[in-house]
Formats: sequence, C-alpha cells, structure tokens
Amino acid sequence: MGINANRNGLVLAWAVVKSENEDSWRYFFKHLIRAIPEIEEEATIFISDRDKGLGAADNELGDGIIRAVCAYYLMDNFTTKFSRTLKPLF
Repeated sequence: MGINANRNGLVLAWAVVKSENEDSWRYFFKHLIRAIPEIEEEATIFISDRDKGLGAADNELGDGIIRAVCAYYLMDNFTTKFSRTLKPLF
C-alpha cells in the first residue's frame, strides 16, 4: 500500500500464491522490485504482520528498506496470546 496526494490508500502490489511461505514471499519481493525499482532507491517502509516465511524472505528487499510491524496485528497477536481483556489497554 501507498498513500496518494489525497491521503488515500493506494494498492501498489499484490500476488496470488499457493501458500504464504518463504518461497512465495521471495517471489513476491523479487517481482515487486522489478515492477517498482524505486523501492531500492528511495526511503521506503515495509509494514507487515511478520507472517509465515516473511521474516526469512524480506532480505530480498535489501538493506535500505525500513521494516515495521503493523500495530493491528501486533495487538491481535498480543491479546490472543495473553488476554482479550488487555485489548483496550493496547
């Protein structure tokens, strides 16, 4: 996702894959960089839920990418593991 001049979300890329695993993520990142080469040249933040195989595959993006964890998924994982009653405190 990106943000356009009107501050609206803009889908930059998506893929249909057999499953979420390291190979699928590597495939996605490789083609993402081919489609949008500026990702390697300009300040870019990659926000994810750190799901299956993603952590191992995100090195395809290179060192210039800032990695961040989506707060929604962080909250969901935290409250699932510990207690749903803590959700309002998050």
